[in-house]
Amino acid sequence: PYTRALLDARPSIEAHAPPPRPIPGRVPHPASHPEGCRFRPRCARAFDPCSRPPSLEPAGEDPGRRARCWLHQDPGEAS
Repeated sequence: PYTRALLDARPSIEAHAPPPRPIPGRVPHPASHPEGCRFRPRCARAFDPCSRPPSLEPAGEDPGRRARCWLHQDPGEAS
């Protein structure tokens, strides 16, 4: 969800593109991250497991690609 939110927040040069959608909320102070997933307070798809830290898991077919998200196996979601 974090990568998808970043991509949705970028402006487009296309004339009829939808407006960028800023990520809601505020970035937490580096010394006081929330419990669990660091993006959880600002994630539209956050759910109960997000209150626990996710492990770093392989993501996609590229062996070097990793994700630290409970939703990384959702085929419709970039993480």
